[in-house]
Amino acid sequence: MVKAPYYFSGMAYPDEDTPLLLLLVLADRHVAAALQGHLVAAGFHDHRLVHHTVMAHVTYEGLRLTELAARAGVTKQAMSELVTDLVKLGYLQTKPDPADGRAKLITFADRGRRAVDAAREAFDTIDKLLEKQITPDGLRGLRRSLVEVLEISLEPSVGAAVTAAAPPGPAQPHRL
Repeated sequence: MVKAPYYFSGMAYPDEDTPLLLLLVLADRHVAAALQGHLVAAGFHDHRLVHHTVMAHVTYEGLRLTELAARAGVTKQAMSELVTDLVKLGYLQTKPDPADGRAKLITFADRGRRAVDAAREAFDTIDKLLEKQITPDGLRGLRRSLVEVLEISLEPSVGAAVTAAAPPGPAQPHRL
């Protein structure tokens, strides 16, 4: 059980009434920490949790820094620092982009490929542990539901945003 933050004092935490976003964040941290533990156990002692932000989006063919940053949802500057770190550690490499010699593609180095293989094994292990607890059908349903959540537009519509921002009461024209 996770320690309850102050705003949940006196409540079971987390439980089925915990806000969905918080449950997703906690589940992400829980699974990411498990993955990290598996990677360290596999010999990748210098791999850090923050490296998942990059490694999850790199392709074997390679992609440009701007595309990698966009996929991960981070700034180009933040991604550049992470990529530099992972290149120094031997997980990633850069190579010229054949479509544009001035640009570079970021792809896995041999060590990065080995880490990806270890991560895939960890995912299988984590899935098996989850299946024992929530059943294979439960895990498939969870995946299906998460994919559906990702397909739903949750942004307020422009009209709703304007309505929500309007002050309460009847609209009065401004007099100059």
